[in-house]
Amino acid sequence: MTAIKIDPLPVSRFFTPEGDSRRRQIKDFPQCGSLDRSMSHGPDAKKRSVDNEKWEADHLTAFSHAQLAWPPEFSPEFAKKTSHLGRRACEVVWYWERVSSPEQLVNAYVDIHMGINFGRGLVQGLVPCIACSSRIWCFDRSVESDDTPAHHGGGIEMAGCELLALQGFSLQSQSSALAVSTSPADRKQA
Repeated sequence: MTAIKIDPLPVSRFFTPEGDSRRRQIKDFPQCGSLDRSMSHGPDAKKRSVDNEKWEADHLTAFSHAQLAWPPEFSPEFAKKTSHLGRRACEVVWYWERVSSPEQLVNAYVDIHMGINFGRGLVQGLVPCIACSSRIWCFDRSVESDDTPAHHGGGIEMAGCELLALQGFSLQSQSSALAVSTSPADRKQA
């Protein structure tokens, strides 16, 4: 049997163009229900799905092994770029920025939904497996540019449309009008 090898495509082919408004939306409409924040704040708010003590113990262990102080103190610049994230996700980003060299953070990605001790960790050139709960952090991008190193304030979460593009739904085909027009239920009504 002959093996077929398909070379990986550069992740950057799936990014929204620089200046695209969808990049800013990630901070305006952060993903609700992440592990470190509730989906609502009322009396019916969902219980957090991960116990604080569990992730805090995992982070304390990882930070201790890397000889980093825990809990970390974030600089104003770091706090600004991660303002839409909960504490747990901020610590994951902060940790990888501290234990990695600037060279390791070029074209590097990590799923910040996963704990520091879980998942594949920091990956260069490849995006970790995307699940419905994935939140992929790009270390050398920013809202404004695809070329902003982490040590110069870079870092942004991939937008939902970019994650869909990585899974085969091109940026051009992502529109509610197209989705509605291809819906079997809508064709029956027409």
